[in-house]
Amino acid sequence: MKKIFLCLMFLGILFVMAGCGKKKSDSIYDIAEDEGKEEIRGAIYTRCYPDKTCDEDLICDKRYDICIRDCSKGGGFPEEPDDDTPSACNPNPCPSIANATGICTITEDETDFECECKTNYTWNSQTKTCDADSRNNYCNNLPSYAKWNTVSQITQVWNGETWVPDNTGVYDTTPSTTECHFVCNENYDWNGTSCSGVKKTENCTGLPENASWNTVSSITQTWNGYSWTPDTKGYYNISPSTSQCRFKCNEGHYYHDDKCVTPCTEGICNIANSTGLCKALNWDKYSCECEENYTWNDSTLTCDANTKVSQCIGLAENAAWNIVANVTQTWNGTEWLPTNESIYSETSSTTECRYKCKTNYSWENSVCVPSSRISECTGLPVHAFWNNGSTVSQTWTGSVWSPSTLGTYNKNPGATPCTFQCDEDFHWENPYCISDKKTVSCTGILPENAVWNTTSSITQTWKNNAWTPDTTGKFNASPSTSECRFKCKDNYFWDGTACIDDPCYPKTCEIPNSTGVCISKGANKQTCVCEEGFYWWDDIGCTDKKPLSLGNICTGQNKCYNNSAEISCPAEGEDFYGQDAQYAALGKCTPKSFRLRTVAGQNIIVDNNTGLEWQQAAPSQKYTWENARDYCSGLVYGGHTGWRLPAPHEFLTIIDSSKRNLALNGEYFTNMPSDQLARMWTSKEASEDTDTAITADVYYGSIHRDEEYLKTNQYNVVCVWGDELPTGSFTTSTLGDDDDDVVIDSVAGLMWQKTIETKTWQEALEYCEDLEYAGYSDWRLPNRNELASLVKFDLYQPASDFPDMPEDDHFWTSSYLPTTPTSGVTLDSITGTFGLGNLKTFSKSVRCVRNSN
Repeated sequence: MKKIFLCLMFLGILFVMAGCGKKKSDSIYDIAEDEGKEEIRGAIYTRCYPDKTCDEDLICDKRYDICIRDCSKGGGFPEEPDDDTPSACNPNPCPSIANATGICTITEDETDFECECKTNYTWNSQTKTCDADSRNNYCNNLPSYAKWNTVSQITQVWNGETWVPDNTGVYDTTPSTTECHFVCNENYDWNGTSCSGVKKTENCTGLPENASWNTVSSITQTWNGYSWTPDTKGYYNISPSTSQCRFKCNEGHYYHDDKCVTPCTEGICNIANSTGLCKALNWDKYSCECEENYTWNDSTLTCDANTKVSQCIGLAENAAWNIVANVTQTWNGTEWLPTNESIYSETSSTTECRYKCKTNYSWENSVCVPSSRISECTGLPVHAFWNNGSTVSQTWTGSVWSPSTLGTYNKNPGATPCTFQCDEDFHWENPYCISDKKTVSCTGILPENAVWNTTSSITQTWKNNAWTPDTTGKFNASPSTSECRFKCKDNYFWDGTACIDDPCYPKTCEIPNSTGVCISKGANKQTCVCEEGFYWWDDIGCTDKKPLSLGNICTGQNKCYNNSAEISCPAEGEDFYGQDAQYAALGKCTPKSFRLRTVAGQNIIVDNNTGLEWQQAAPSQKYTWENARDYCSGLVYGGHTGWRLPAPHEFLTIIDSSKRNLALNGEYFTNMPSDQLARMWTSKEASEDTDTAITADVYYGSIHRDEEYLKTNQYNVVCVWGDELPTGSFTTSTLGDDDDDVVIDSVAGLMWQKTIETKTWQEALEYCEDLEYAGYSDWRLPNRNELASLVKFDLYQPASDFPDMPEDDHFWTSSYLPTTPTSGVTLDSITGTFGLGNLKTFSKSVRCVRNSN
């Protein structure tokens, strides 16, 4: 029993020992059970700190990661709790053994002990000592062009602080097998820091005849490891060198076929007009020195007469050269011909010095005199007439015709030619004849229950033989201080002929799901205020049918494409699956739906999805932007007023983007401009440039936003009736196990991926189809209407308040471009408009969408 107890104590308590050599009352069993201590095998122990340290008077037993008493301080090993018999470690011999840590361990047979040694020391059970370790290690730091002398690795021994000897190589010519010595390779010497090649001086060789060394006849050679460089053989080179064997040919000689040769031979220059002197130009070419005014001809090997270009002289006043101002002369042995003296001649020449009179001068009596002419007066302003004829006699002054033909304002009827006065009812305001103005009262019968809007008098201007604008009052709900306009008084509405009573009186709204409140919307037009959760629809009443926004309405596309052509729509999992037409067929959007209503003999197109009413008989006349707004606000159509210009996103709700030309439903929209360059005004001016406004075209079904669409331009117009459709309202949420960020549009009922990827069109389709995000797997690439529902055309760069929308980016849609199968439709975040020419192989940004309800 006693032996079993001792085994348990050595196994469970020995490595958590306490009380080293002290009485039992001070042993580890008497340590208080503080927080952080646990009981194991009947003993209390404390875990070491992470850096393998313990509290004061304790050390860490690293084998078991526990704190025990520091026996080196107590003088002995802890005694057993029920046995006073000393063990092999009692008293502890390890603190007195050099290079031991002081920790003593009983051997397995319990008859001997072992001491834990310090790092790089090993316990010797025979000698009961901690012996220094040894190791084999490779030598390092061998310089270039050197080798080890004699070994490349040595045996190192731990000396208590480091391994000795050092394995860093040193230059030493004494061979050694115990230290890292190196010596330089053959033909290399040690210079104190490196092995450098041995040098020697040698004479240059191979100098040809008629040559000399350039610059030295001997050089210093260096051993490069396998040969002496540079070579001592001479090479032709005209650049001087002191480090290479170079030669050059002597004066008058040239290098050819490894020789220095000359073309000049005796008598070779004994030719006409030569001095007889020869000059070598290269190894086979020469020139002869020629006499004065003669030049050597390389082609004919002759001395040819010189030519020179001389300035012509003797130009008459007010004359110009005809054609040249200089002449080429040739030496004839005694003089230069032709002469450079000038003569008058109307016949042009490039070889002789001739002149003629300048423009607007004529030759008379051997001089050039100024010309005269009769000219028409110019610069008569609009609404002006000439005082004294429309022609003038002019004389050339040398720079201009005088007097000028440009008309000037002068009220004197007898003034000199080319003066004018303004027509009757016009006055001069440089540089125009401006219409006279006058202030007059508005005329015409002001209808009953109407008031002037905003003034009862206007300023008229004389224009086109009449005073404009007209003083006759006209109905227009838009205020104006420049035109005679009237509007109906409060609670009265214009029906096209008169201001009638409020259409809400005596009508009431006592209908199902209504609050009973009636709101007038124009002549013969009213709505009822519906209870919460119900919406007003003309001819229906208050229903729970919510008007759809742009993001809920299908684009009209019904075909599928790959990167280059139309294809049969692929099955799920096949390439190019997930296109606009496929999700429309699955009911992810609502198809377009219209009906025709005839009121007061005029057709109104009603959008069954949005409740908006569209003017079918759009005018063929074009308007400026301001006039277009006035046209709609003053319009009486379909029996009522209250019409307005449509917003850009409202235009997109009626666009059928499957069509290649007029992108509208031709059954209903029968009077729209079919010209592909035609533009239609929207209600939004461009926030980045308020001189311009945003336009739409119904040919391609696009929105346009550019500096060319000035408000003063004239474009087509169609009016719409009803409250402006809302745009997106965005809220950010975090969903799913991975806390993915999504953005929910409460208006369209769509959930958007907030993060952005960059893909080609095919990759974008596949990415959204395979996406697992925010706990959902039914993501898709958005069609053009869904992506356009993120846009707010009041904003610019980015044209959206979608959270973290990039200022300059292009996003893929799942919609195709009917006119060009190789291109897809993208949305530009700067302007909020569509890019309709983006090759599907280009990489664009991707943001996936799903229905949130």
